Amino acid sequence: MAAKLKSYLSEVTGFDIRTKPLQHVALPYFFSRQYALYDLWVGSAKFTAIFLQHSDEFRPAQFLKHLRQVPVIDPDDVCVVAQALPAYLRKRLIQQRIAFVVPYTQMYLPSVGMELRSRSDRELPTSVERYSPATQVVLIHGLLGRM
Repeated sequence: MAAKLKSYLSEVTGFDIRTKPLQHVALPYFFSRQYALYDLWVGSAKFTAIFLQHSDEFRPAQFLKHLRQVPVIDPDDVCVVAQALPAYLRKRLIQQRIAFVVPYTQMYLPSVGMELRSRSDRELPTSVERYSPATQVVLIHGLLGRM
């Protein structure tokens, strides 16, 4: 995931990107199970990249409570990195001005710049040659106004 992050950020920002795992930091057990910490440099800007181990369980309010329990992390220099984030979570992170990156999908780094990409890799619906009998009945009822 760190390699994807570096590649994506260097492509989008044009800056030199460096990452280094944070070691020798005393973290609470629950924190180390949910997040992986890295130092992240985007040009001259330094962040603490927090990789989500389980992005489906991520809640921004709970995340902020967790950050307050780890005094070595400055909440203003945090960047959340995830495989995927639903739109409502991205909106909450932006409202709380928490930087985040979903490699090759979205990026929000207020101190460096901002880019939000829509997903262009979505599969388009396939055309169908024939409809099933059940689909035909529903379509006919809809056309006749019987729904």
